[in-house]
Amino acid sequence: MGSTNEPSVQHHWELEPVFRRVAHTAATEPAATNSLVQPTNVAQDRFQASPVRQPVDSRAVGHATPGTESTSVQRRSRLIIALDFGTAYSSVSYARIDPGVDPKAIAKDEIRCINNYESADGGSDARANAQADNVPTKLLYLGQKVPGLSDSETDEDSDDGYLSNIDVQPVSQREHDGHGRRKRGRKPAICTSRRKSKPAWSRPEGLNVHWGFVVTAYQNNQHGLARYEQKEAVELIKLTLARDNGQDEELQSQTRDLAAQIERLKSRSIVEDRDHLMCDYLARLLQHAKAILLGKGLLEGAQLEYVMSVPVAWSQSACRTMHNVLARAIQSCRLDTLAQNLIPDLFIVSEPEAAAQYVLASLGSKGRLRQGEVFIILDAGGGTVDITTYQVTSSNTEPLRLQGEMIPPDGALCGSSLITQRYLQKLKAKLYEIDPWGDRELLEGSAVAIANRWDLLDKPYIDVAHKKGMRLKYGGRQVYKQREIKWTEQEIREVFEPSLKGTIELLQGQLQLARSKTLIVSKLITVGGFGMSPSLRGRIREVLASRNDSGEQIEAIWPQEFSSSAVARGALLRALDKRNGPSRISRSSFGFLRHERYGDADEHKEAGAAKEMDPVDNIEYVRNTIHWVIQAGEELPSPFETEPILSCHTFNSSETKLQCGEKLYVSQRTHRSHFKFDHPQNQGAELLSDIVIDVSDLRRELPLEPLEPKADVGERTKVKNKNIRVVRFDLVVSVEGKQLKFEARWPPGARTPDEVRIRKSGYVSLAPSFSPGVA
Repeated sequence: MGSTNEPSVQHHWELEPVFRRVAHTAATEPAATNSLVQPTNVAQDRFQASPVRQPVDSRAVGHATPGTESTSVQRRSRLIIALDFGTAYSSVSYARIDPGVDPKAIAKDEIRCINNYESADGGSDARANAQADNVPTKLLYLGQKVPGLSDSETDEDSDDGYLSNIDVQPVSQREHDGHGRRKRGRKPAICTSRRKSKPAWSRPEGLNVHWGFVVTAYQNNQHGLARYEQKEAVELIKLTLARDNGQDEELQSQTRDLAAQIERLKSRSIVEDRDHLMCDYLARLLQHAKAILLGKGLLEGAQLEYVMSVPVAWSQSACRTMHNVLARAIQSCRLDTLAQNLIPDLFIVSEPEAAAQYVLASLGSKGRLRQGEVFIILDAGGGTVDITTYQVTSSNTEPLRLQGEMIPPDGALCGSSLITQRYLQKLKAKLYEIDPWGDRELLEGSAVAIANRWDLLDKPYIDVAHKKGMRLKYGGRQVYKQREIKWTEQEIREVFEPSLKGTIELLQGQLQLARSKTLIVSKLITVGGFGMSPSLRGRIREVLASRNDSGEQIEAIWPQEFSSSAVARGALLRALDKRNGPSRISRSSFGFLRHERYGDADEHKEAGAAKEMDPVDNIEYVRNTIHWVIQAGEELPSPFETEPILSCHTFNSSETKLQCGEKLYVSQRTHRSHFKFDHPQNQGAELLSDIVIDVSDLRRELPLEPLEPKADVGERTKVKNKNIRVVRFDLVVSVEGKQLKFEARWPPGARTPDEVRIRKSGYVSLAPSFSPGVA
């Protein structure tokens, strides 16, 4: 019995055997057209199996198989890498912990950030570039050069070498480990699902991909860009994962523009989808980090661990997408080889908590907060501005632990990059007025270059309360003398005001909510690049001039150093001491798709479910119900294991390939089992993994069983074979650390581990389903 009307899925990458997960993109077809009967649940995740006890060995820089740890790993140095994937800028921090060293003893000053980004200072001077500990979250796709235009007619290309053409094809297409060696061991068997294979996807010949400061360098050199027929710069990539509350018009406008841009890139075969775009950036960022770490000798013999900071408002789906993209990027740049495209025990930290950890640690004794003290984190970055209120739950003798969401966190797209965008729009209008007959493309490019320089050199130091005006010089291509561009005080205010107003409204709203809940806010910690703006600081001081309800003035705290990388550094600092974190409460429900015998559950009649006759065994079933095995809000200790679920798949006797399909669903809600996947009871459920379990090797051990004709078989029912082959196995879901493991065990009903002859296992990351900070 094959599945029908199944929902669309999201992505296509494969896992290593024994199970290979096929993530999802467009609509899926049934995993197999053969008869498929399951008395409970089904997921879709391709398991290819041979009689092996453990999943494939990971031979990367240092990862063990998911869910396992070896004593040899424990004796090795640990290299922790933390990522802050920002809307406007991104950072990577790291710290190496040698054997015998207590991670909790690592001081904040021992945490370093990746630097030496190409063109950070507008050139390749490593000493100048070393000052930048973050890098623009920008991509630039350059196509073929204009025919007949020689390099001498334009400025030279500032290619970033092999980084521009890094392979970001699906991980399964490569067979190398994290050091470029060919992976040892048996080559993965090919999983042959009965769906038409997609044609091989490839990018246009001659495409170059640039990122970070190199993009800015190109934008500042419009004569160099003119040599390319096609060029597309992508910024604010992170906004594609933002949750739209329907109230932020700026966010809606930007996400619409991004969606249209992604469609353009897809139509030209430059990217496959949104996730591919994100992977393009992250793979290059991590490739650069890898080069720096190799140069310092820090990767040699080290066990790699990963930390990811996320916005408070991100959904679990966004966190899950970020995990998958990060895993793909790690493998694309060969920083590491991850079994089954899963980052073992990924540690996730909320961005505001990470920032608080670092800022308070940098203040030393002055940064110690009392147990029960309430403070606000204002993360004013380049794209979004986020605000969260926390209460301290730890004592002075314990690591800092915070209780969040006492007040709903808030945020808006009003960061400093929006100031630059407004400046750019006004600047273009001024240039059109000065040079109305100039080449539009070059004129707009010149505006971008001027805006980029203003963003770097002028904007960070402007205080709109005191700035009286600005004068710039511009020489248009058809203007033969320098022309002056004047900015009035009012124009400068208009450029800054929407971002200042939006940020202050967030702060005032949070303070009002705190007051309504009788929470006494004692401190405001402001981080992020925009948080350092004199204009914003002045507005914040005006708001905080009033007293709180205890009669005290709210103290304003700004980082003493590394404001732009406080989140990345704080995320790593938090990962060094994971004690006293949140409970292991799952924020997600997990369930399997089932075809259930009609009437076995009361919910079938309650829902008025349609029943269908199976053409192989002539029994009536309700197709595509979901049996939920883990509910949101359930505590998941490690280890944890569900009761075995008997899964039964029937095949015609003539079939030689026995491939059993299962589908694993996820949801942020709790659900009742036995309702069809499209029933209102299952609203919010999404297909997480598409599984195929290949048990063809058991064919000789599975005798044919007689098919008993039933009296109610109508004339339209044609039974071609009187014998069927039945595959039965136990499906068990267990929790190992932050991995959700699904395992097929044969024979079914085994009472002891020794009675299980074959295990076929696959994994899904649980990290996105836990609250940030769960160890």
